[in-house]
Amino acid sequence: MTQSWIRLSKQGEDAFRLFCFPYSGGMAQVFRPFTRLLPQGVGVYAFELPGRGRCFTDTPLTSISAMVKEVLNGMIPLHGHNSIFFGHSLGGILAFELARELRRQSLPMPRHLFVSGMRAPHISRREGKIYNLPDDAFIGKLMEMGGTPGEILENKEMLALVLPSLRKDFEAYDTYIHTPELPLPCPITAFGGTLDTFVTADDIKQWSIHTKLIFASQMFDGDHFFINERFTEIAATVSKALALMQPR
Repeated sequence: MTQSWIRLSKQGEDAFRLFCFPYSGGMAQVFRPFTRLLPQGVGVYAFELPGRGRCFTDTPLTSISAMVKEVLNGMIPLHGHNSIFFGHSLGGILAFELARELRRQSLPMPRHLFVSGMRAPHISRREGKIYNLPDDAFIGKLMEMGGTPGEILENKEMLALVLPSLRKDFEAYDTYIHTPELPLPCPITAFGGTLDTFVTADDIKQWSIHTKLIFASQMFDGDHFFINERFTEIAATVSKALALMQPR
C-alpha cells in the first residue's frame, strides 16, 4: 500500500493533530483549507482512500472495517493523546468506527470527534443501496447528491477511471452494519446541511447517544456537500473546541 496519510500542514511541532477522513470519492486535498483556518500548532493530516489521489494505484477497499484497519496501519506512529478526528459523510462513519477500535485496543482516544454530513450510525439508511446500480442509475444518484465535479460526470474517459473506485466507496457505506457499544468517552460535535436531502437535522442530533460526554450539533447552509463552501465557519467551531483544551 502507498502511504495513506498525508500531512497537509507545514512541518513543525504539533500541539494538536487533526486527522481528517474524506467522503466517498474525496481526496486528502479537500481538507487543505483547514491548514490556513485553524490556529498555529494544529497539524492537519488527511487520510487518502485507496484508489484516490496519491493512492490511485492501490486497490479500493469495500468495507468500513477494512478501511479502519488501513487507517490504523499508517496512523499509529502519528496518533497520540492530542488527536482530533474530523470526517465528512463516509469519513464520519470511518472516524467513528476508528475511535471505537482505538478503545477496543486500549489506545489513546481522540480528544474530540467531529462528524459532518452523516446520519448517526444507528439510523438505517433510507435511500437504499446504490453501489450495485447500473452505470446510468449510479451516475444519476451521484448527480443528485452533488460533490462529484460535473467535468468528471460529463467525461466518459474520466468516468471510466473513477467509477470503479467510487462504487467501492459506496459499497463500504451501503454494507455497513452498526453494532451497538457503549457511548464513546470523547465529546462529539455533528454538522449538517440545511438543504441536505439525504441527512436530516434529526439524523445529526441523534449522534448525541454515542458520547457520554459533551454533545453539540450545528447546521450550515448548503446541501450534502456544504463542507466545501463552509470551511471557514466549520474551522471556527473546531477552533473554539481546541481553545478549551490543554495539550497533554
